[in-house]
Amino acid sequence: MSTHERPTPRGGVTRTIMTGFDPAAFVHAYERRGYDSLADLSRATGVGLATLYHWVKGNRKPQVLTLAKVATELDVPLNELIIVKPEARMLSYYRNIRGLTQTDCARLAKMPTSTWSSIERGEVATITDQTAAKFAAVLDISVDDVRAAFKRVRERERGTPP
Repeated sequence: MSTHERPTPRGGVTRTIMTGFDPAAFVHAYERRGYDSLADLSRATGVGLATLYHWVKGNRKPQVLTLAKVATELDVPLNELIIVKPEARMLSYYRNIRGLTQTDCARLAKMPTSTWSSIERGEVATITDQTAAKFAAVLDISVDDVRAAFKRVRERERGTPP
């Protein structure tokens, strides 16, 4: 189990949430789409009202798949709801704005999830050109962006989430 996963009572795992979620951008998006209330958005998406309320209040951050579902209903790209300055973007940011889990990405890259996860967390010293190219293809970014994001995750301050 990676550090991006938490055990659940039934023995499965749940993905952790992303950094950079902007509650104000979320509110703007649902109001712009014409929703008068979170209850209406909840009914339209099947996402619990309490969950949406916590997002708006900033008490909780969404899991990527749930946010992707809501963003689709709001007709808003995830990069308008997940705000990270370019100089602070790590590999997880690019995965999150694509609405993908580590497992999704690993499958698309034809590599073990543990390998994808280790690279995304910066637990390996370097990445090969071939691996950087796989990340670039899956995340729809340049190899240079992959290398820069990997460098940031390797050099991040202790305790900073990847």
